[in-house]
Amino acid sequence: MSTVATGDRIPYTPSGSTVTAGDVLVLVDLIGIATDDLADGEPGSLSVEGIHEVTKKAGDAMPAGTIVYWDAGNSHATITASTHKVLGKVTETVADAAVLVNVKLIP
Repeated sequence: MSTVATGDRIPYTPSGSTVTAGDVLVLVDLIGIATDDLADGEPGSLSVEGIHEVTKKAGDAMPAGTIVYWDAGNSHATITASTHKVLGKVTETVADAAVLVNVKLIP
């Protein structure tokens, strides 16, 4: 067997739509963040590790270390698990009024 990638990124080709750098994409149980703008059918990659700044739900205070989830329907991180997928852990405390949050992805 051989190593096919370092593991911090995975190959991704959008099908049916374009992707903008920074978009959060849910692939069943894996969340990736687009590293570049990609046209429909254009091969690229998604980051599946590291710390990323994402939009957060208004009203959710997020202390450092909190597990957050990705609400794909509303395109934001939330502290509510519900049917959302695990996004990662907050790296810096943010108040409920904050718009963005830094999250360490959990692959």
